[in-house]
Amino acid sequence: MAKMFRLLFILLLASHSSSSQAESVLDTFPALKKFVATERQTNLYFGFGLNPFSIVNSKIGFSASLFQLHWIKDRYDFELLNASFGSFFGGKLGSEQFFLVRAAPKYKVFKNVSIGPIIGMEFVHFPDVSAQITKNNLYSPSSDFSTVGAVYGATLSQTFDLGSYQKANLLRISESVLQETYSVKNTNNGWSYYYQDNSLNGDPAAIAPNLMFMLEVSYLF
Repeated sequence: MAKMFRLLFILLLASHSSSSQAESVLDTFPALKKFVATERQTNLYFGFGLNPFSIVNSKIGFSASLFQLHWIKDRYDFELLNASFGSFFGGKLGSEQFFLVRAAPKYKVFKNVSIGPIIGMEFVHFPDVSAQITKNNLYSPSSDFSTVGAVYGATLSQTFDLGSYQKANLLRISESVLQETYSVKNTNNGWSYYYQDNSLNGDPAAIAPNLMFMLEVSYLF
């Protein structure tokens, strides 16, 4: 995960450096602009980002946003897709890994500030929690506890124009609050979870869904 963060950071610096150098040359020699091949103007942006701080159920975590797709026009700021992978640490039952896919149709309340709801799906995995699924006295083999559920919430974003001689690249900071909804009692097809740690069978609060706060820094291009 640390290597992934370093690679994303290097790509961000390289992309911004190349854009700044090209813009500097064109500012010095404006007559060259007519010879530069320009991209077709579009309202679509791709992106990637880092989430240096997240918290859920007293656990601290971080994640990498591997792929983003945005549509931005006038007052509309739609986050069409954001896929991220990360981990939480510090829980009494060990770490938690998650893969989160979400979308957020936002509206610009100010020039650089937008707000809107979030909907998505979350896949969670607890590598230190063993569980079986059971039904009618039938039990599956024991394995790491994994499940999936919807998420919903709200997000606030601040967007900064980095400048470009073509379409402007953007730096975005987002603060999001999400409610998890995955089940720690039953599967979607009617089976029940039985945990090897018997305390979880009586009170699964340590792995139960909760409110999640996320701080994300993204680069859009």
